[in-house]
Amino acid sequence: MNLRTYHCEQYASVGAFLDTVESWGRETFPQAHGADSSLTNGEEFAGPPLFDAIHDMRTCTGHVAETITIVEALVAELTERMPMGTDYRRTRTWGPSGSAINPHRVLRGQLRTAWRKTQRSPQLTDQGVLTLCLPASYPGVTGDNTILWTMATTIALAHALERQGRRVELWSLAACRNAFGGAASPTDFLAAIRLKAADAPWSLQEAVLPLSRAWLRRLHFRLLEHAGVKDTGHGHALGQADWEALCRAYLAEQGIPTDTVIFGPSVDHGIAHQASALRWLHTAITPED
Repeated sequence: MNLRTYHCEQYASVGAFLDTVESWGRETFPQAHGADSSLTNGEEFAGPPLFDAIHDMRTCTGHVAETITIVEALVAELTERMPMGTDYRRTRTWGPSGSAINPHRVLRGQLRTAWRKTQRSPQLTDQGVLTLCLPASYPGVTGDNTILWTMATTIALAHALERQGRRVELWSLAACRNAFGGAASPTDFLAAIRLKAADAPWSLQEAVLPLSRAWLRRLHFRLLEHAGVKDTGHGHALGQADWEALCRAYLAEQGIPTDTVIFGPSVDHGIAHQASALRWLHTAITPED
């Protein structure tokens, strides 16, 4: 592609992203030219209403809790086939059971991640940071199963690599075109939300948030409206090749070497159930001859 200019909204953590969107309340943005579907879209298309979705994401309730089981099942299958290291280290994880409890998480209702435990994890020889990029945008006609399993595939790969001892940085990268003035506009839109920093403890509760269609169709649409979207349909999603090209440009600006980047599958790969997710994952981890 001929790389166009792009407008980027970047957030260093899930918490910062949720805080920002929540702080706007139900305000209608004059700069959005009437686009308000983050607030008005039906639940069948966009998931729970915006602020209900934010509550579920903060407390790991509703649909968010259900997605954790899906990712854990993929990870269990995947780790049986991945080469393991010979060195081990102790890592801290949060879950529904453990040796110590965080009372603040209990008070917030985050019971699935309130307990802390440590476990020995295999550590690979190469300990450089791997950056995994999740294609968090997709066309409006994309079905629920495709959204769910496509997003879960990248999250499962990141989780499995973390369990092996790799240092993983995980980004949700949603991009669209023609949002700021139709086909004549040279500006794309990119929302970059870091789901996990390389040295942060793994939090499956935060990593699974893109599996909810509200992640794109409520929260990211809200970002676009605040940024001054001129298309009431919020532009259109980029295909895998154009998305990767835009992401490479963004990552290069952040000083992230592209040879340490893994791009997850987009909805173009037709992943709509566990079997197709595992096929993609097994291909991704199989060394080339």
